[in-house]
Amino acid sequence: MFAADSNNIAPELYEHLVHHLAPVDLLFIGLECQGAPMSWLYGCLLPGQIVPGHDRSRRLDASDSQRALALIRALGVGAVRIYAMGAEPWLAFLSSIDPSPDTVPRRNADALLAACRAEGIDIELLYGAAEGEAGSTDMVELVF
Repeated sequence: MFAADSNNIAPELYEHLVHHLAPVDLLFIGLECQGAPMSWLYGCLLPGQIVPGHDRSRRLDASDSQRALALIRALGVGAVRIYAMGAEPWLAFLSSIDPSPDTVPRRNADALLAACRAEGIDIELLYGAAEGEAGSTDMVELVF
């Protein structure tokens, strides 16, 4: 299951969906929990200039570690792959994501890694592309 840009603000949705989905063996989830301002994606669709304060208050965001963990638990997920963290060097020019280890998204990814591992859930933070067996590193380098 790809939980693309999922921000689990209503956990009861997933608690309801679990009865209609086959078991979720592998969940891909992004943790861009402090995304770009609204105008980054939708600015060209707006009829005029948006007030900066309003722009920053309407960020594009996904689940943080706690909401992602609630989703994982609600669906009974067997394995998790965190993706779309913007860590790949070529994305620096295309994305608003800062991949530095001290950013809110990366701290949330690290917290989710630790929480899932503590519960025995197979989890990896993807980087590039993955091949073969899951490793034990925090970030899996992908081979092209």
